[in-house]
Amino acid sequence: MATEDLNRSTSTGATLPPLSSPLTRIADITEHLQPRPVGSRVYQAIAELNSGFEKAIQHLRVLEQFNFFPADVLTAWLNSVQYLQAEANSHLLELLDDREMNNAAYYDRLCRQ
Repeated sequence: MATEDLNRSTSTGATLPPLSSPLTRIADITEHLQPRPVGSRVYQAIAELNSGFEKAIQHLRVLEQFNFFPADVLTAWLNSVQYLQAEANSHLLELLDDREMNNAAYYDRLCRQ
């Protein structure tokens, strides 16, 4: 019985949809993309944020030199600031990467057209 079903489904009148290649599927996906611009002000703000972190780190290191403050507290604060900087950069750049990859795919499609 299974053979009869197979024979019926592959008869001369039956047509299968064409197999799409990975490139065709990518083209289908990118066809619906719209640009999501990232202005230079975004990158400037991230640079200034990092500059602020660097200043805080520098000032904490200067405070260490006075020996007025417990070293373990200043070290903990240094570690906290550096952790916060790394986390902020990681998350911000991940979000930007998503937008920039979208933009690259969008403009790549336009170039191929």
